[in-house]
Amino acid sequence: MYTGLDAQEKEAFERINFIQRCKDLYDNHNDYNDRLINYDNTEVEEIIKSFGYTNVKYFKSENFFEIDEAVKEGLYEISLNASFGIGLCEFIWDGAPWLRYLKLLGADFTNIKKPAFHSYNELREILTVAFEMYEDYKRELIAIYEASAGE
Repeated sequence: MYTGLDAQEKEAFERINFIQRCKDLYDNHNDYNDRLINYDNTEVEEIIKSFGYTNVKYFKSENFFEIDEAVKEGLYEISLNASFGIGLCEFIWDGAPWLRYLKLLGADFTNIKKPAFHSYNELREILTVAFEMYEDYKRELIAIYEASAGE
């Protein structure tokens, strides 16, 4: 289980404005009524793959999708997982859910909850933002680690 942030991770989260982007994502997807609860896992997998993530596995027993991506060979590895149970999106990076990162970053997440979706199109909108955040985070983390390695 993930227990803390190292200085490089914290800096990467700050550089991508992680807290505000999470708040914005929830603010744009906070209607918890009539969510798409009975979604088709095959459809969700195809949506994920349409973003270029080809190594997608669905784990029925735990109801989540695993998307393994190496940030950079031999430098740092981060995994991207997602769960969409009951029409809510939960994103897990490197073994920790976003809410754990928000807490470790000192965010007031009174108004931050899991984004809700009502259709596959809305899920695609949420994934667009979440995957952009993930790619931004990877890019910043690589830059930070490369800069610290060169010192």
